[in-house]
Formats: sequence, C-alpha cells, structure tokens
Amino acid sequence: MKVFKYDDNWSVPVLEWKDLEKLGINSDDVEWTKYSMGGTHKNRYSRGERPVPSIMTQAEEIWEEEWRSQGSQDQGTCTCGNAIQVNVIPKRHKYPTKLNLAHAPRAPQGNVSKAASRHGALNFINNKLKELFGDQIQASYYDGWMD
Repeated sequence: MKVFKYDDNWSVPVLEWKDLEKLGINSDDVEWTKYSMGGTHKNRYSRGERPVPSIMTQAEEIWEEEWRSQGSQDQGTCTCGNAIQVNVIPKRHKYPTKLNLAHAPRAPQGNVSKAASRHGALNFINNKLKELFGDQIQASYYDGWMD
C-alpha cells in the first residue's frame, strides 16, 4: 500500500498490484481498462475459468442478502456498473485506477435500492482492507451510470 501523490494538494492511498495477492486476487486475472480517465466500470476480475476470489464472492453474497432482507425493493433509476471499488496501481501502469471488488446484485433494482443495500458488503471489504493494510486505504461505493 502506498500514497499516490498527484500534486502538492491532492494525494490518494492506493494498493499496488502486489497487494492484491493478499486479497487473493492475481493482477494478471484482472481486465484492466486501457483508458486513464473514466471507464472505471471496465476494471473487473475476469470470471472465465479461474475461480472468483473469496473476498468478491462473499461481499456480493452479503450485498444480495442485505437487499433481500430490505424487502427486495426496486427503487430509483435503472443504472449499470454499481460496485464497491478500491484504488489500485496495476502492473505496468503509472497511475492509479479503480478496481471493482463487488458488483451490485444482478436483480431488478434501481440505484436507490442498490445504494441502500451496499453497507454490509462495503463494511466487509473495508474490514478486510483494514486487517491487511491498516486504516489508510478504504473502498468506496460507485453509483454507476444511467441505463
């Protein structure tokens, strides 16, 4: 883990690609976007023949369970790309980008319902990050884009 300094006024804590191994994620198994700005929804774990890391599957299960316990509601606008993300500097990259660690449940639900049910999964991921890297790095919720 390190702090990436954009300039004198702005810096951000990031994981390095080697740090992902502590989370059970191989950086080579991630489909990193080629775009430096925007497109954060494209940084995702390739779910091909490789097993999905347990931090991702557990967080997504927690998120879906919380959504169900809240009544499986479909409130808000239809959006895509809703996820819990963390800042990472990928292998052979110079600048940080965001990696999706958990996607919103694949059920019909609007962005309000997705946001309302994210807390358990976000806490789970942030507790794992704190356990491994201390208080500096935290994941955040990305509200996606309109469908």
